[in-house]
Amino acid sequence: MASDHPGPPRDPRDWSSGPLSGPLSGPLGGLASGPLSEGPEDGPQRVGPTSDPSDQPGQGSREELLAARLGHAFADLALLRRALTHKSFANEQAEAIKDNERLEFLGDAVFSLVAGHLLMSRFPEVDEGTLSKARSALVSTGALADLAMELELGGALLLGKGEERTGGRSKPSILADALEAIVAAIYLDGGFEAAFGFISRLLEPRLGPALQELRDRDPKTHLQERIQALTKRPPSYRLTGTTGPEHELRFVVCLQSGDRVLAKGEGRTKKEAEQDAAARVLERLRKGESLEALLGLPEPLPEA
Repeated sequence: MASDHPGPPRDPRDWSSGPLSGPLSGPLGGLASGPLSEGPEDGPQRVGPTSDPSDQPGQGSREELLAARLGHAFADLALLRRALTHKSFANEQAEAIKDNERLEFLGDAVFSLVAGHLLMSRFPEVDEGTLSKARSALVSTGALADLAMELELGGALLLGKGEERTGGRSKPSILADALEAIVAAIYLDGGFEAAFGFISRLLEPRLGPALQELRDRDPKTHLQERIQALTKRPPSYRLTGTTGPEHELRFVVCLQSGDRVLAKGEGRTKKEAEQDAAARVLERLRKGESLEALLGLPEPLPEA
């Protein structure tokens, strides 16, 4: 049955550059239309006293300065403040306040969803396994911590005295969690479109490098993707022998596409030898040989 909603833009980068032309389709359809709330039990909480009056939401507060850096005008700055509140700070307050752990839970899901969408849209030819590895790299603790440091989140965090003394503002786990919490705060404050735009601006420059790094680490998968795109079947690897003494045995494999031998590789294991053979083919391609020529296929016609 046809959907009542128009589909999302074909190019997800449109979502990060301006308003959507229509509502999102599917179960997320209503989320882009306005701010959300977590519910009465988890709504914005009154914040207890702090030693720095500038911490309080208002003109020139740390939340407003950070919001400007993030590129999102919060309707409810209390959400951003909660995203910055580490549990160590909340536990030290005389008056009960909420920390950022629940926001972190939600932000992790939103960040992963958007990262997956961007990868699928940018790389339609890449298989699911490689996309999953690329997404995992993009949303890893280290990658998120790097993004948090670029946004200078460390200086805006609300930490307890113990975390402050032990360098909590530069701990990767705390920074990564804070960034995920901020994603959730933007999502709850401005809807899915706002969160999508924020994450897109962070990840767009990193999509290609993340995938290339994976390909460099896993030349076998990369080569298989390229060969299958042309021949509709994967290459094969055949063990042809071993070299060296028993305690330093090296395996030799032959990489083939059909009956055509593309390269030989060596390694301490069969898997390592297969990766070596694939890397040798990719190196030839980097030096200017065409894959069609290596496979014995007709060269593609030049574009008019």
